[in-house]
Amino acid sequence: MIFPRCFVVLSVLWLAAAPLRAQLGVTLTVAEKNYGVSTATTVNKPATIARAFRSAGMAIEAEFVGDHVGRITYRRPAKFSDEEMQQLLDANADLRTWQADADLFNPVRASTGVRAWKRSDRGSATLSRQGEGDTAQDVFVLTDGAFTTANLKLKAAPKPVPVVVTDHTLTWLGYDGTGDTSVARLIFDREDIGVGAKGLATLKERIAALTAKSVVKVVPYYGGPGDNTKRKPPLDLAELRAFAEGKKIVLTVAQGR
Repeated sequence: MIFPRCFVVLSVLWLAAAPLRAQLGVTLTVAEKNYGVSTATTVNKPATIARAFRSAGMAIEAEFVGDHVGRITYRRPAKFSDEEMQQLLDANADLRTWQADADLFNPVRASTGVRAWKRSDRGSATLSRQGEGDTAQDVFVLTDGAFTTANLKLKAAPKPVPVVVTDHTLTWLGYDGTGDTSVARLIFDREDIGVGAKGLATLKERIAALTAKSVVKVVPYYGGPGDNTKRKPPLDLAELRAFAEGKKIVLTVAQGR
C-alpha cells in the first residue's frame, strides 16, 4: 500500500514529537501512559525512585521525588534541533519562563558546546553531546525547581561531626607516695573506684571501655609544693601503660612533686 507523501511526513513528525511532551511534575502513572511500561534504574538522592523508558529510539530516565517527576533525561544518537529543544522547554515551562544562560563567564561550557537554561523557579535544563563516533548521543536534562532545591540542601547538609576524644584523669587519695601502696584510693574521673587489687581491676575495666585513642592523664597528688621527698605511685605505671596501649588508649603521667 502506498501512502500519500503528506501522510508520511506527518507520521514522521508525530513520531519525533511524541517523546517530547511535558514530563516534569507528572506521576509515574502518567509517565507510563506516555512512554509505556518502565523499568527500575539506579536511584540517586534526592530522588526517591527512578524509572527508565524507551520511546521512538530514545532512552528516557525519570527521577521522582515522592510521586512526581523532578528530573528527566532524554538520550538519543540524533541531535536535538532548535525546534525540538524549544518544544521541550515550552512543554516543561509549567506557567514559568526559561532564560538561556550566557556563556560569557563559562569558557568551558562555551568550548564544549553545552547549552543551558534556567527556569524562574530555579529549575534548569542542559543539552550536551556525550561520547564519540558511533556512540555519541545528545543528552537533554530538565530539572524542576523543587528537585534543584532538594539537591542543594542535600549538598549543604552538615557533615558528621568527628568524635571528640575526651581526656580522662586518674589520681589517688590517702597515699602520699611513701609507705603502704594498698591504702591508696584510686580516683578515676573524680569517682572513687576502690583500693588495692579491687581498685586496680576496676580501673582496668574503665580503661578497656574507653573509646580508642582516648587519653588517660595520671595526676599524682603528693601534698604541698617544695617537698623533695622521693615518692612513687601506688601502682605499676609501666604495666598499666602497656595494658592501656593494648586497648589503644594513651596513658600520660604528669611530673609529681
